[in-house]
Amino acid sequence: MTLPTVFSFIALALPLVVAGCGDRGESEPVDTFATRVEARAGVPFAEDGPVVTLEVPLTVVVGAPVPVKIRVKNATAAPLELYLRGRDVTFDLAVTDSSGDAIWRRLEGQATQAVLQLKTLAPGDAVDLSYTWDQKSQRGLQVPPGRYTIRGSLVTDGQSKVESPPATLDIMQR
Repeated sequence: MTLPTVFSFIALALPLVVAGCGDRGESEPVDTFATRVEARAGVPFAEDGPVVTLEVPLTVVVGAPVPVKIRVKNATAAPLELYLRGRDVTFDLAVTDSSGDAIWRRLEGQATQAVLQLKTLAPGDAVDLSYTWDQKSQRGLQVPPGRYTIRGSLVTDGQSKVESPPATLDIMQR
């Protein structure tokens, strides 16, 4: 066995040995530690981690403002640390048409602050971020009626991703 292999084995086995060494023979489940690490890292969609949702209307008429809200909620029993960019939390929205072609992105061509902030969410706390899309394409043209998909994401330290599931929006003729 090579030395790196021995160290890898020890690194994997040591937490298992330590977890089984309680004072009265009671041990904490091994996966409890992993859950805390995922939560501290701000990993979205991790089991018992932050819940990311995206709220958009189901339908709007052509030209009407489209309110969009991203919510990141701490669904764990422990504080959750998110490493986010910008003095105000920087977030992006992306709109694609029914064929999957990119139509508009909120941060396209925008400079963002490189400031990194640590946002700690207590259990049950949430961060809400809102924006109103004007139904214009990246070139500034009104998008035609049809079905669109919107996705939201928070800009992080680059180590983790905080992304919403997609939401569908139907733009209808008046």
